[in-house]
Amino acid sequence: MSTRPGLVTFIAVIVYINAVLTIIGGVILLIAGNSAEVDTAVGGAGLAFGTGVIAIVLGVITLLVARGLFRGSNLSRGIVAGLQILSAINGVFSLVHGEVAVGVVNILFALLVISILYSSRANAFFRY
Repeated sequence: MSTRPGLVTFIAVIVYINAVLTIIGGVILLIAGNSAEVDTAVGGAGLAFGTGVIAIVLGVITLLVARGLFRGSNLSRGIVAGLQILSAINGVFSLVHGEVAVGVVNILFALLVISILYSSRANAFFRY
């Protein structure tokens, strides 16, 4: 098995941090769901609760994807690449709506992540 390239490790760490922050956000929604501020911002305690639960579930799934990246899972690599394609599409929509900076950053970041995940060194790592 090939050693994990440093940039793949970096992407996996970013995905892991995203997962942890998503879970924390979900827990905060569960805890603060009954406050007046959250009630106004989110649209009710029930919606805050549901959003919190969904965020926690997505965070746990994201943790599994990050773990897969660390271990060389092609499925995890494909999931991250697919999400980056969606992010690039979102960047195109941002460009169309006049949000040039946001669109350019989304597109460039997505292309960077995909190019790292499918570089020759990454291919050697994910091959086995």
